[in-house]
Amino acid sequence: MATVDPLMEDHLKNCADHATYLSPDIQNKMIAVIGSATSKEIIQRVKEATFFAIIADETPDSGKIEQLISATSWKIVE
Repeated sequence: MATVDPLMEDHLKNCADHATYLSPDIQNKMIAVIGSATSKEIIQRVKEATFFAIIADETPDSGKIEQLISATSWKIVE
């Protein structure tokens, strides 16, 4: 990843060897925190919206496991 991202390359070159924050546990925690913040923001915007819609669809992947996708849109009329 550092070969295509100058910011990541700089981080890896200049951080202490033990403080890269790239372990699977740290990555999963960061994903959870970002996901939570994103969900809270979407919920807040939907609550403030005049209209909103949610659409969902699922389809099996190559391993025959159902994969679900959902999309939310909202409109604020002033």
